[in-house]
Amino acid sequence: MLRHAVTAAVLIGLTACAAPATARPTFTPNADGTPAAGTVMVCSPEISDQATVYLGIPPASITVPTWRDRIYSCTYVYPDGQLTLSIKELSSPEETTAYIEALVVRFGQGPATSLGDGAFTTTNGSMVMHKDNKVLLVDTTKLPDPFGDPPVDRATAANLVTAVVAACWTGA
Repeated sequence: MLRHAVTAAVLIGLTACAAPATARPTFTPNADGTPAAGTVMVCSPEISDQATVYLGIPPASITVPTWRDRIYSCTYVYPDGQLTLSIKELSSPEETTAYIEALVVRFGQGPATSLGDGAFTTTNGSMVMHKDNKVLLVDTTKLPDPFGDPPVDRATAANLVTAVVAACWTGA
């Protein structure tokens, strides 16, 4: 059932994020040290709106995004919990691999998913996915389990939100 829900999220998300190739977010690092457009997208209304569709609950608020240590992050605040999305921009495939390995040590590694290169669920129900030298972390540790409407476990919620981001990252 999870596979079908995530597949549906990706397919519908592709429609929701469809835009001409020239309008797709770029993942090229900005020379001025600011995050790339493909990174900033994670805290955009586009992602928030699609996450609401699949989780069934809109966030009460979204924190002002932060940009520290090349990590762009925001938190979706719900009446009964929080979901944090972050993207770390790295400068090489080696740095990307090392960062993912550090996340595995920090959160544990659960099952792999089909949502992207090396995407996996962590042992605490969060998700890690990377595209090029960008690593997405969908941290569900501050959500109740289950969460959403209809309610799903935290790992499924993380998969659904990751699928939304993956759909918008396609072709970027």
